[in-house]
Formats: sequence, structure tokens, C-alpha cells
Amino acid sequence: MERKGTAETFIKTLMTDYYALKESTQQDTNYRVIELLLDFEDAFNKAKFTKRQREVLYERYERGLTIKGVSERLGIDEKTVREHEKNAINKIAKGITKEV
Repeated sequence: MERKGTAETFIKTLMTDYYALKESTQQDTNYRVIELLLDFEDAFNKAKFTKRQREVLYERYERGLTIKGVSERLGIDEKTVREHEKNAINKIAKGITKEV
């Protein structure tokens, strides 16, 4: 997971599909997916997000807002939203790569 674009895309996809993946593990015993989800949860919980990073992640992945929607809701520039999201995702990625 050394390539940054790949890691960032992977984490975004995982965050977007998190609940569907978690639900699928209850129906199908795919140990690799379960292991991946546990690693993700551990890295997410250990990441030291700033308050704003946590807000951006919540708005983007829990509420499903676009960058523009998060920008409007939080009253910050779209570029700032992207920076907070990218920095938060990098923290998660670092936690996962430490596990591997």
C-alpha cells in the first residue's frame, strides 16, 4: 500500500462501503474481509483526528454529503474540506500499514 493514490482510494472506498461490508460478513464468513474490517476499525479508532477532520469524515461518510455539501454545512472552503479529508485518510492508512 505504498502508492498514495491507491491507499487513499482504497480507504475512501472502504469508508463508503463499510456498513455493507460489515453486514456481508454476518452472512458470509469471508475471513479476509473480516480481518480487513478489524484492521480498519482499529486504525480508525487509534487515529488522532482533529475535531475538524472528524467532522469532515462524519459529514462525508456517515451523512453522505459531497465536498460542496460539507463545505456549506461547516462553513469552510471546499479546498479546506479536501485537505481535512485527505489528512484524516492518511492517518487511517498509516494505521493500517502498521498492522500489515
